[in-house]
Amino acid sequence: MEKPEATPSDVVAALLFLTGHKYLYTDAQALHRAVYVAREFSSLLERFGFKPGVYPLSRSFDEALGILKLSRVIRTENTDYDRYIMEDDAREYVKTRILPRFRPEEIESLKRAADVVAQACGAEPVTVA
Repeated sequence: MEKPEATPSDVVAALLFLTGHKYLYTDAQALHRAVYVAREFSSLLERFGFKPGVYPLSRSFDEALGILKLSRVIRTENTDYDRYIMEDDAREYVKTRILPRFRPEEIESLKRAADVVAQACGAEPVTVA
C-alpha cells in the first residue's frame, strides 16, 4: 500500500512535534521568521511561499496552522493565547499517523528545521518518545 502524500498541515504538524516542545509561543512574526529561516534545512518547507519584507509572512503556513487548530492537533492556551500547545494525545497522533508519511531523510531534515523553530519559539520542552 502506498503512503499518502503529506499535506502542508502534515508538514507543520511534524515540524511542531519534532521541536520537542509541548508549548510554542504564538508570536506570528517570530514563528513565521523561524520557519522562513528553517527552509534552509528542509526542502519540505519550501512549499510555504513567503511574502518578502521586514517580517516574512506565509499565508499557506498560516492556513496549515489553522487546519491544525481546527482539527485540535494544536490549540492555544487560555486566557492570554500566547502559547500553542500540543497535548499528549495529539503528539501520539502525529507520531503514529503523520510521521510515517515521511521518508527517514525527510524526518531528519524536519528535525534540523524544528531546532530553528524551537530556539525561536519554544516555551517548554517535553520528552519525545
